[in-house]
Amino acid sequence: MIRVESASREHALSTEGEREIIETWSRELFAQDRDILDKLEWHHVGPDTMCIKVYCDNRLVSFAAVISRKIRFDDREVTMGGFKSLMTSQQHQGNGFASRALREAERVIFEDLTADVGLLLCFDRLSEFYEHRGWERLRCPVVVTQTRGEIVWPFAAMALFQSDALRNPQKIHLCGPPF
Repeated sequence: MIRVESASREHALSTEGEREIIETWSRELFAQDRDILDKLEWHHVGPDTMCIKVYCDNRLVSFAAVISRKIRFDDREVTMGGFKSLMTSQQHQGNGFASRALREAERVIFEDLTADVGLLLCFDRLSEFYEHRGWERLRCPVVVTQTRGEIVWPFAAMALFQSDALRNPQKIHLCGPPF
C-alpha cells in the first residue's frame, strides 16, 4: 500500500528515525556532488518548509520539501513554491515514488501555498526527469544570494507555471539563497 503525506515541517518529521533516514539518503544520493554543494550557502529546512513523504507498506521510501518565498520575475514580485530535496531510497528508485512526491509537491505549491509559480533548482543531469513531468527548463539567469554577494545559479532551473503570464522571464531573482 502506498501512502503520501504532506505537512509543515514541525508536524512532518515526527520521528528521529525518519530524520536519520533522510540524512542518510542525502549523503548517499548526493555524494558525487558534495564538493559543489558544500561551496554554496543554502536555505535550510525550517518551520516555513512543507515536507512531503511517500510510504510503501508503512516504510518511508521518498521525501521532498517545498518552501514559500517572494521572488522577482523581471520587475514583478511573485510568490514561489520552491521544490527541493527530492530523494528516493536507492532500492525503491524506478517505481514511481519520486513522481508521487512530485505530484503532491505540485498540489502543495498551487493549492496550499497558493503560489504563482513552482521553481526548482537541480543539476543538469536531473532536468530530464522533471521535463517529462511538465516542468519547463528556464533559459534566463536565476540570481541567488550568498554572503559574498549575488551569483547566477550555475545549474538547471526549472519552473511550473500557473499561468502563461510569467512565462519567458528575462531574469529571475530568488531574493535569498538557493533551496
